[in-house]
Amino acid sequence: MTIIAFTLFSNLLYFYGRSIIIILSKLFHKNLKAFQIGGLNISTFYPLISLFIIGNITFIYNFLFPTKYLIYIIFPIIFVNFLDLDFLDLNDYKFFDFLIFPLILGISTSNIGLHFDAGLYHLNFQYWLRESNLVVGLSNIYAPYGWSSINEYISSIFWINENFIIIHFVQLVFILQFFIFIFHTLMSDNNYLRYSSLFVISYGILDNFGINGGVNGFLSIQSIGKFDVSFGILFYIFSILVLDSISQKRYDLKTNLFITFMFIFCFQMKLTGLICSFLYFIYAYKFIRFKKIKINSYFRQNLAAIFISIFWIIKNILQTGCLFFGLEQSCLNISWYQSGYSNAINIDTKEFNNAYFIGGDFLDWFTNWSNLNFIEYFLSNFLISFFLILFLRLIFVRKFKNFKNLLSMNIFIFLNIILWITGAPNPRFGYGFFILIFGVLGYGLTLENKNLSYLLNNKKILVSLFFISLILTPRFSSYSSSIESLNEFRVINPPQVTFEKSQFWGEVPLNGECWVNLLCNKSNKNLNEGQFLIFKSFS
Repeated sequence: MTIIAFTLFSNLLYFYGRSIIIILSKLFHKNLKAFQIGGLNISTFYPLISLFIIGNITFIYNFLFPTKYLIYIIFPIIFVNFLDLDFLDLNDYKFFDFLIFPLILGISTSNIGLHFDAGLYHLNFQYWLRESNLVVGLSNIYAPYGWSSINEYISSIFWINENFIIIHFVQLVFILQFFIFIFHTLMSDNNYLRYSSLFVISYGILDNFGINGGVNGFLSIQSIGKFDVSFGILFYIFSILVLDSISQKRYDLKTNLFITFMFIFCFQMKLTGLICSFLYFIYAYKFIRFKKIKINSYFRQNLAAIFISIFWIIKNILQTGCLFFGLEQSCLNISWYQSGYSNAINIDTKEFNNAYFIGGDFLDWFTNWSNLNFIEYFLSNFLISFFLILFLRLIFVRKFKNFKNLLSMNIFIFLNIILWITGAPNPRFGYGFFILIFGVLGYGLTLENKNLSYLLNNKKILVSLFFISLILTPRFSSYSSSIESLNEFRVINPPQVTFEKSQFWGEVPLNGECWVNLLCNKSNKNLNEGQFLIFKSFS
């Protein structure tokens, strides 16, 4: 039953995205349903559009109101679909998108559980969103609240009687979007993206058959409360679409808007998404030059995106005292921010994840880091996959097109590696650029061998490879568990936690995790609860 429920949920998000496009088509008197991005119909990205719109409506709404009942306000938009009953935009592959792909990925629901970090801060932050409008200085209660990803806002409206299985559905939709994107590029006429996606699924297959397969760099289905995979998917789709747009000179207004919103989505999901600025500015520069327009004209075209970005930064300032919490240089001298607070949590994160501190002995760090068990598995599998695919590419590839653009992308990948090593060198924080490495390896190539070219353009072969990669994504244990619980609907509740009264504000959890309790003062801080304008505040 849970698998069927996820299938219905993913379809609802598809049609929610479709309703958004219908509304925009009516407003601007253009048939946006026929619009293509990278040679793919806009319908390919409806689930992603839904999540972006829902997330941004939610965070703006939360300035004034709790999000508990927002779902009942925003979801009726789906009925806009009845204003346009021309379902010819549902192409031949929608059977896979609507049914086959979600059924396979939904198998993961059978044995998924709550991640430690869900109890540590994710769920309680979402609970604050559900029960209160924006809280000034919320990060003072517990520093990780300051990260306030848009994923938290999306997840906060999908609580059902404290059953958190729907939160898992949200993360699965991102993975579903990834495989829909890969599948449609494999079936498309865009040779650039087709070979890129072929290299990506090849990596997925190799990774899943490696040591401790399935958790070594390719997408893995995380426990509830983690969204590293979701960010990695956003990062990859944004990056490869920018490369494709620049390489093939796709500089139309609609593509520009889509790429701009994808960029915003990336840094809303995670602070590290700001590194996408490197690619975005290259794209914007080339767009302006190609269209021969002034910078202010480009800004006018992206006013909606600028509006969202400004509101997101204002939200960050009010919640944390920083434009971007975790970046000390962006923090302000205001009453609810204590100097050095952002940097302290940043250092703690680096130390916890065995990051390299600039100025230290790199060789000594690398030796210690690489000897960690999970890092050893990751490095072995990743390097074997990389060199094997690189070797095959060098044998069969005649030449690459758009080398200059690939050079920019390789620089971008290198910057990501530096950021990862010095920030949090855990495989789960690198999903996006690990996949991007293989996507770039396959982008823009031509094949020397005609027989091989024929084989790799054979749709039956491409579909077979794709399904191997897809089927391997849920863990094998999930398949057996799903058979045993076929008629059940999973219920995942938070554990019962014992609290004691804090000597200051609130209550202190005896087991170290808050789970779902607005009064939780995990660090037992001396907090001052007050009021700032229309907002509750903590300092």
